[in-house]
Amino acid sequence: MNKIASCFLVLVFLFGFAGLSSASTCEYNTKWGFMRMTYNYNNNTMWGNYAYRNGTVSGRIRGGSASGTWVQSDGAAGVFHFNYHDGGFSGYWKYNGDRNWRGQWNGQLIRCY
Repeated sequence: MNKIASCFLVLVFLFGFAGLSSASTCEYNTKWGFMRMTYNYNNNTMWGNYAYRNGTVSGRIRGGSASGTWVQSDGAAGVFHFNYHDGGFSGYWKYNGDRNWRGQWNGQLIRCY
């Protein structure tokens, strides 16, 4: 996918356009494995899952970013913040109760539909 098409897809799922669907789903490659997220533009929410320990995410989208919570099958849980760009997202994560971010959470866009 060329850079212009990739950028257009990111804009579509972040901001929506009049006449387009009110939700979209995007897939990413991350260090935590394959990740699928759905974005709902009517109420600015997002949710999804990722491969590592059957993790799930949910949160709110605002402009070019998303913030929310993550939970894994082993009971681990915390918060995240993603900033979107034309090739995916860059962000951070931490456990509930942590003061500082623990590490990066980045995703390379595969496709949106």
